[in-house]
Amino acid sequence: GSVKLTSYGANEARYEIESAKGGMVVFSEVYYPGWTATVDGADTEVGRANYVLRAINVPAGKHEVVFTFDPQSVRDTETVAYVALGFLLLTVGLVLGAAWGKVCWGHWWQFDPKEMWSLATWFVYAAYFHLRPRLSPRAERACLVAGAVMILLTLTWINLSRFFTGMHSYA
Repeated sequence: GSVKLTSYGANEARYEIESAKGGMVVFSEVYYPGWTATVDGADTEVGRANYVLRAINVPAGKHEVVFTFDPQSVRDTETVAYVALGFLLLTVGLVLGAAWGKVCWGHWWQFDPKEMWSLATWFVYAAYFHLRPRLSPRAERACLVAGAVMILLTLTWINLSRFFTGMHSYA
């Protein structure tokens, strides 16, 4: 039989395989969790050969094998990075808002409803970061919960001046 590499990228490799008998094909590629494989578009299990190499079982005939790398750990890291960016922006907003309050009203903090709600939002973000490993083994579910809470807090924060009077009620 023969194995021919037809394209190779950082997250994908394509091979053409031709075999009269079929069997196990060992690739000189390092095995790492997160790699998936298809044979002619059908999912197949990626095995480990000689402790470090990738291997798959291929039936007899001519086939296209596609390896794709899309690990859950990368998606989890992206989720945390986006939440961290939101936390950073909210922190900068709180600090700049306090500085603006000092310039306008002579005080860093007035315990205004919008100020307190912003602080509560900041604490929710901080709690998310500290509790995320314990909340759920899957970051996607935890991210959905955090996202729903943040949307609710933001909508409430925007409409807060309609419910409570304070320094930020201009109507």
